[in-house]
Amino acid sequence: MTPPARPALPTAQTPRRPNDPVLTARQRQALLAQVRAQGRSMLAGAAAGDGSRVTGAGGRPSRVSAASPLVGQPASFARALASATARSQAPVAGTPPALAPARSLPTAPLDPSPAGGLPRVYQGDPKEYDSAAQHSTWRSSTCSAASLTAVLRGRGLPVRIADVMRAMPGGMTPELGLVSRPRLVNAAARFGLSAHDEAMTYDALRQAVAAGQPVLVDVTNARFPEGHWMVVTGADTTGVRLADSSGYNLTHLTHAEFLNGWSRRGIRITNAPLATTPGARRG
Repeated sequence: MTPPARPALPTAQTPRRPNDPVLTARQRQALLAQVRAQGRSMLAGAAAGDGSRVTGAGGRPSRVSAASPLVGQPASFARALASATARSQAPVAGTPPALAPARSLPTAPLDPSPAGGLPRVYQGDPKEYDSAAQHSTWRSSTCSAASLTAVLRGRGLPVRIADVMRAMPGGMTPELGLVSRPRLVNAAARFGLSAHDEAMTYDALRQAVAAGQPVLVDVTNARFPEGHWMVVTGADTTGVRLADSSGYNLTHLTHAEFLNGWSRRGIRITNAPLATTPGARRG
């Protein structure tokens, strides 16, 4: 049975520098849609630090990065993304840029949940971060890092969300969340995981989790209108079983709910076997 949802997380408020461009709500939604489209069309194995190949107007390949105009959008969008990315790459005060030893973990994080043996990782927990300022800035935007953290803890590694964030510099912004899927894949590799970002059908997803391979997926729906990452740990004809870092703490989505919001891509982890939890039945 799904536990009661915690209150929705407030949107992180990041101080704006004087020269930062200001986007309207409509422009921000368009920028978010562009970034999601970039992730959905990304070629497998794209280089980590050099942007992502996406399909531009007329189906022509186009290189998109934080320093070049996004396809079909005015240059102010690119400046906004570049500004947000620059702030995300700035080191957090008191922490080195390299991976640091894990600090004490939140209370009882390694107790397995019903979600394929993965522990509950809550992205709003202050203990997941290095400082109160980091928590305040990032807590609404770290669902991708939190999903990878859950897989790593399920494998027995004592890591926090902040540790995963250090392993993927420039991969997220406070405003948009994940902006580089290759950075997330590379972060998994830095912790010893074999991760594969690929287009997937629902049948392929079912086969992966049936083989004990957790799959990180991004979903956009009424609960998460700006997108959200979770880990699929089971799937059958009724729906999917999940590990979710949000305040909702979702453990299950119906087949229809999932397909309506899923991007049809997944980051499949091949060397972090799940506990035996066939199908998507609720715990």
